[in-house]
Amino acid sequence: MNERNFVLGYGSLINPRARPESMLSLGPVRFAGYMRGWFHQIPQHSTTALAVVVGEPSDRCGGILLECTREVLDQLDDREGGVGLKRVAADPASVEML
Repeated sequence: MNERNFVLGYGSLINPRARPESMLSLGPVRFAGYMRGWFHQIPQHSTTALAVVVGEPSDRCGGILLECTREVLDQLDDREGGVGLKRVAADPASVEML
């Protein structure tokens, strides 16, 4: 069974040099029901990080859709989890390719 893994790229993942080379960009997207902003506080670094959070059904969050292996997905979880961010599953119906 071929499992396909997708990530909403925003922030550093927009830059091809800042993401694993094996990640395939499928193009710009908009997710319904999510918001992107400076929401995530990181007390150990005295800073706030860009994050995507669940919003109202009318909210929209843009970025790029990236396809990656399970291994890369796990690496991203480790990278982002170090500052307290966590991955959530999005309803594919909420994705609009632009």
